[in-house]
Amino acid sequence: MTRRDVPGFTRHPLTVDAAAQMISLVESAGAPAAVSCVHADRGAAANSVGNLGAPRYVRRHCRSGPRRCPRLDPGTRRRYITDPSVSMKTAVPHERGSEAVDHAKPLHARLRRKEARPLELLDAALELFVERGFAATRSEDVAARAGVSKGTLYLYFPSKEELLKAVIRHKVVNEIAEGFEIVRTFEGSSADLLALMLRMWWERIGETPASGIVKLMICEVRNFPEIAQFYVDEVVAPSNQMMAQMIQRGVDSGEFRAVDVPRVVSALIGPLVFLAMNKHSLGACSLAHMLDPKAVI
Repeated sequence: MTRRDVPGFTRHPLTVDAAAQMISLVESAGAPAAVSCVHADRGAAANSVGNLGAPRYVRRHCRSGPRRCPRLDPGTRRRYITDPSVSMKTAVPHERGSEAVDHAKPLHARLRRKEARPLELLDAALELFVERGFAATRSEDVAARAGVSKGTLYLYFPSKEELLKAVIRHKVVNEIAEGFEIVRTFEGSSADLLALMLRMWWERIGETPASGIVKLMICEVRNFPEIAQFYVDEVVAPSNQMMAQMIQRGVDSGEFRAVDVPRVVSALIGPLVFLAMNKHSLGACSLAHMLDPKAVI
């Protein structure tokens, strides 16, 4: 008994010639996995059609089950990204807030960056305090200007007031301490010493961004009594004392006549303060209103 004798069996329309043509197409497509399943003898391939009307390799590989029918086309080979410019090892570092951690930099470079960070914060704070005012400047604004996060700012300076104090110490108090040393070791006349210190004040304070501290103290210190007391103790009193020492030195040596030293100190410091205020007010708007500091001093 053959399949042809089975009741209700209908012969598949695929003929032997069609099966042979399909085998030729498979061979020309370059699918070795499929062709290997076909008997080399075309006659055997034709006989394998049988009553089902389909080649044996087609029935074996295309039946339902875990095995998939092989691809008749070579397919596209999967490619992986190996270009260093887009690999994970050289990807752009993730930024947290406004601060980025560049692990590609050498360790000593990152250490230098960390050591310089407090000074960068002080410079950024002074710029913003002078531009916007102390009360209007927020801590996060300072952090953004310095390129760090707000949390990093608070690691070095716990409050905005402490930040301003640190700015004053770094920009002014250190210069006053150095001035005391110059006065103590100077061997020339008192007139030359006084002229030297006035010029140095303008070169190190007046011509630099530190001159904006004078504007801050005059404009806003009334609303911040703690800052006012700090400025008097750390800047005003030491500066007046240093100036008084130079004047008294001239009086003692006979170069200067006897004078009221505190009043002379005020008379000498007044023009310096006025120059600093002119620089950050009318002088900042028009060069025509900018005073010549060398002529005044």
